[in-house]
Amino acid sequence: MSSEGTWRAAITRTIPAPAEPLEAGSFERYAALVTLRHGVMMCVAFGLGALLLWPTDRLLFPARPEVRQAFGVWRLELIGLAVAAVALAPTGRRWPSLVIIGGVGSFALLLAASAGRALAAAGGPDEAWFHTLYVVPLAVFPLSVSLVPRLLLTALATGGCMAGYFLSQPRYLQAPELPTIAVALVGTTLVAILIGHSHFRLLRTAFEQRVQLAVRAHALEQRVAERTASLRRLTDHLERSREQERQRMGRDLHDELAQLLTAMRLELRLAQRAAPEQLQPLSRLDAIVDQMFEAKERLVRALQPAELDALGLAGAVRVWVAEVDERSDVELALALEVEPPEPPADTAIAAFRMLQEGVTNAIRHADATRIDVELVCRGGVLRLVITDDGVGFDPRAVSDGHFGLLGVRERVEALGGEMVLDSAPGKGTRFALSLRVTGSAPRMQAPPDPR
Repeated sequence: MSSEGTWRAAITRTIPAPAEPLEAGSFERYAALVTLRHGVMMCVAFGLGALLLWPTDRLLFPARPEVRQAFGVWRLELIGLAVAAVALAPTGRRWPSLVIIGGVGSFALLLAASAGRALAAAGGPDEAWFHTLYVVPLAVFPLSVSLVPRLLLTALATGGCMAGYFLSQPRYLQAPELPTIAVALVGTTLVAILIGHSHFRLLRTAFEQRVQLAVRAHALEQRVAERTASLRRLTDHLERSREQERQRMGRDLHDELAQLLTAMRLELRLAQRAAPEQLQPLSRLDAIVDQMFEAKERLVRALQPAELDALGLAGAVRVWVAEVDERSDVELALALEVEPPEPPADTAIAAFRMLQEGVTNAIRHADATRIDVELVCRGGVLRLVITDDGVGFDPRAVSDGHFGLLGVRERVEALGGEMVLDSAPGKGTRFALSLRVTGSAPRMQAPPDPR
């Protein structure tokens, strides 16, 4: 790393960038922090420049050792001031407003006086070197201070430079160019003050705009958070309503359809007794009624998984996975561990529905040969992991109109859980979710079979 990069890194570690407007508390503190940072950077820049340009003294003043000696002392003073600025910066950051005049003003005075004393050794006001002193007032304008401190700092820099120049060589006070020098210095000082104050006003405007943007961004974040919470509550309400509708339809199917099928079976039995010659077709109808009973039971379990009430979550999952494994060509492997007490009804139903959604999607779309299901409820956390060896997909490239995963994610987040989907084309899919278990739910007996 170059010496310049080392110095820059040292500054960044010593005095961090000013805080954001809302964190800074007020524009005055923010401006003070900016001024302190810029002041330290200027001191370091002067010290670094003095160190790098030291070899040029022999080229500029080959026959004037006294000038080289004066410039060497000046360069050592600049390096010492730069080191002191970096060392004192953390203290200044704690009380920036108190350091602006005392600290920055002192450094401005010392830097200017040192520069004036060094240039005095190079020659009088009639020499070309003298005119570089006009730059001294302009060095103050990057500092972000209000008008009165700016006037004071600019006066300290200009006065210190002139004092260092003329006090080290009093004979220069007899130079006939002094009135012209005074007019030029006053003009340069006024220009530096005007430029610096314009810079300060621009900084204030930028600060106010940043505050307004921050306030608006905060308000928008609150609105988004509130709207997201409302949508999650709506999702949870819709899911509960859908589950209640499923239960109602399941009860209707279980009660009404079962009664109709039972009545149909009784009529068939009576018809078989009344017309023995029609025994064969009536027997076929009776077998169809049996199939309708089985289909009704599958529909009822799909709409209202009675196993959850009768067997608990672990038993319901075990029964459902066994049925799917028997009906499909995909190998299903189940790892199950549910510690008592039973999860609450909402959590159990949500986990069961998500299990059905994940396994059904893997069978229909993944072209998988094996699906591993892991369900663990331990330590107040329910974790469900479904892994398949199918074709996989890119979750970011899911087209519009596919809301299965989105619905599952919203349901999980509405219950305060987390969902992770890991998939890639040709690498299978891993679907994992975790739900916080906050209570227990008692089991209920399954409704009797009317058959």
